[in-house]
Amino acid sequence: MPSSCTRSQTVLTSDCNSLCPEGRPCVAYTAEDEDKCSSSTSTFGNCTSDDYCAYECFATGPNDFGANGAIDFSTYTFLIPFGSDVELYEQGSRDEEAAVDDAKVGTVDLTSKYPFKSNEVLQHIEPLDFKTSTTDIVLAGGSSVFGVRGKVVKMQLPRELFTADTQLQTVTLANFGLKQILESSLPSGLVNLTISNCLMTSYPNDLQVMSELKHLDLSTNYFEFFPSDLELPRLQTLNLSANSLASFEGSLPSLVTLDISHNNFTSIPAAIFGLKDLRRLDLQENHFTDVILTTSQFKFLQKLTELKVDSFGKVACNTTETLQTSNSSISVCVSDTKLPSNKALIAGIMAASLVLFVVIVLIFVFRLLHRRALSTKFEPKIISLHRELLSPMKEAPLSPSLSSSDSLDVKYHPQRFPYEMELEALLLNADDLDYIRKLPSKHRPDRDHRETFLTRFRGSSFLVCKRLQRKFVNDTSEVQRFAKEIHLAAFLDHPRIVALVGILWSRVYSLEALFEYMDGGNLRSYLAEVKNAEGLRSWRSQSVWKLQVAFDTAEALAYAHSFSPKLVHRALTSHSVLLSSPPELHAHLDNFVYEHQEVTNMSTYPERSLEARWLPPEVITGSADYSPAADMYALGVILSEIDTHSLPYENAKSVVGMNDMEILNLVASGKLHPAFTFGCPKGYQKLAQQCLSFKASDRPTASQAVIMLRALPFVEDRHILYTV
Repeated sequence: MPSSCTRSQTVLTSDCNSLCPEGRPCVAYTAEDEDKCSSSTSTFGNCTSDDYCAYECFATGPNDFGANGAIDFSTYTFLIPFGSDVELYEQGSRDEEAAVDDAKVGTVDLTSKYPFKSNEVLQHIEPLDFKTSTTDIVLAGGSSVFGVRGKVVKMQLPRELFTADTQLQTVTLANFGLKQILESSLPSGLVNLTISNCLMTSYPNDLQVMSELKHLDLSTNYFEFFPSDLELPRLQTLNLSANSLASFEGSLPSLVTLDISHNNFTSIPAAIFGLKDLRRLDLQENHFTDVILTTSQFKFLQKLTELKVDSFGKVACNTTETLQTSNSSISVCVSDTKLPSNKALIAGIMAASLVLFVVIVLIFVFRLLHRRALSTKFEPKIISLHRELLSPMKEAPLSPSLSSSDSLDVKYHPQRFPYEMELEALLLNADDLDYIRKLPSKHRPDRDHRETFLTRFRGSSFLVCKRLQRKFVNDTSEVQRFAKEIHLAAFLDHPRIVALVGILWSRVYSLEALFEYMDGGNLRSYLAEVKNAEGLRSWRSQSVWKLQVAFDTAEALAYAHSFSPKLVHRALTSHSVLLSSPPELHAHLDNFVYEHQEVTNMSTYPERSLEARWLPPEVITGSADYSPAADMYALGVILSEIDTHSLPYENAKSVVGMNDMEILNLVASGKLHPAFTFGCPKGYQKLAQQCLSFKASDRPTASQAVIMLRALPFVEDRHILYTV
């Protein structure tokens, strides 16, 4: 045997140096592994060599006489049995069932029918090239294509595994420790594709161009969702059994058979009822709880040729129907109460608002009595608004930049400058400020009494001026609330928090706050602007703006939530994420309040149902007040927007034709989640889905989100700027 081979890996390859029959891959050995060509067990193999390396040529089976110019073959199968060092992805969970599972798999051994080489020797595959007559390929770890979830062989596949084999119709990969398949590995003309028990967590990018695909088996992997933007117009069979799915948003117009058994669904995905050609559905071994079907959904399931389901959870409703399955019949709740549920939702929120109003009144009365009781004591360190009246003075001159209509019939304002000792250093001269134009409102329910202007300070720097609308200037409670928020903003100091740079005090508009101007606009507008720009929309582009905005937003929340008592945003949406101008694109937040600060006008949320799409289920239903966990849910929605560039739920096929209140009903019940694109990075999406957890206690903190974003495997190659 030669010893001068320069190969660095022992591989299954089509580069056999013309020593093996055409169209039949061989194993090419490194110099260190040459002795294993003959000493390691295999079937249908024949060792040979050239002047440098050793090769093992394989027949396709006992009836293959390729060495003698035998006939072509249409199917090629190669097995890689487990070595002594078996890779067990689920070691802990396999201990109880390993013997049973292995016994089942062990009954199927195909190594006497097909060529094989042990995983102890073979752990790499190079691009393979078959004859045009070969249309079906099977590569499997173990002694057959059947496997146990998590028990795989160690294997590394190349980027262009089957690129040269455009004639292939069927590819089967089974029991390989892959986790992902590199782009351009699979031919686009496939009709049948199986990738089973390969530890997959992200979908192959090549699926996006498989317009001819009819049968797809991705069973026994670790997928957590099915992408909403994956278009497979001819797909008829889809097997997603034994994964970790909790959501399914697929739009598959030709799908006839769907298997999503042995997953983590708690309700039937709404998208399923939009599959018009569906005839066979397997829902067994999920975690359905208290499933309620509409009449149309019940009829949809009734019409199926084959339906497998063991339970829909506890049946506790006034109207039940018997649903015939393939093996038995089960009872299920059937109710068409969309309109009443909407009314109940609105009534619940209004009731919560009424309770909140009563609490606010009681707190106000208590504070008033408490202040009177302490009137003879020293002032606290944090000075409250002075309530004493001033003697009438002449009306202050108005800024010449305001329109004349703003100067009509202005009443005197009897209050002194609030927090004068603490905020005096921020006072600016009104004559240095020019009002340019009024800015559009952010439509925040608890900010309806405010107005915002773009201004220029001393003819150079742009600033944003926030103040009360003139009709509320004499409302003491509104002035108090606004002053407290400005007082809070003055003490916030973080690169991702919009900075308060100055204040004005006049008898015309009372308190006015001047903030730094974010000239990049808001995130929602920017997402729409670059939606069709591939260089900025794609995750594969060199631009890092998506990651940077995600980092910045999470860091701003982490800073706000670190206070005691905690600060929250209460109205976090992509409209409220402000941006600096490109190319140094950074995100900033403003308008934080104390977590338990009283809020007015919360009953307007149903009327603002678009903005309510960022609210978590517990706030929509009124079962809990807004908290840092609610901010984290909103962050999850924003992470989805950064990925898709679409408004929340805009691309969900299951909500087509629904109004906003119906969408909120689905969100409030945990049946609808924001979607993600096919190319969304796995770690990024996992964080977003954790933020979108139905239970507030299951969501990560903002600090944890920052850590998770930093730990993403693709971040090390990007120049992301950290601030905390």
